[in-house]
Amino acid sequence: GDCCCLRPVRRPQESLRPQRPVTVGRRRQQQSPGTTMSEFDALPEPDTDNAKLNAFNETWEATLAAKAAEEETTRQTMIEAAKAEMAEWEKQQEVQRESKTSQNRQEEQVVLEDIEREMDPENGNPWERVVKLVEIKAEAGEGELDVSRMKSIFLQMKNKQK
Repeated sequence: GDCCCLRPVRRPQESLRPQRPVTVGRRRQQQSPGTTMSEFDALPEPDTDNAKLNAFNETWEATLAAKAAEEETTRQTMIEAAKAEMAEWEKQQEVQRESKTSQNRQEEQVVLEDIEREMDPENGNPWERVVKLVEIKAEAGEGELDVSRMKSIFLQMKNKQK
């Protein structure tokens, strides 16, 4: 039963070689072992004069053109709306900036007038300025120096000058 003449003969080169796709026109097809190129060449070309297909293609192209025009119109509308909104936002930012600048100038003017008034020796007690700079109500926490006596002396000096 183990006779070598009864087994089919196999060529190792053909069985191990991968099959390559064959390109015919625009299509890539797998070449079967029994098919030759002349059989593919014998296939008829597709009919390009199909009236229904042409009508569909024209309708489809018209639909695509209408959608593209609608999309462009919508896009332009959105761009104009965004520009208008951006201009409005910039105006609001400018008004807010001017308001803040004006407010800062007024606050600075008040602070400068207070400093000038406090520096004038005729208008006040110098100890009032010292007391303003010292946080009187704060209490010492753990590990901090107890400065309550110094604060009480500042208050006494301020009140003594009145």
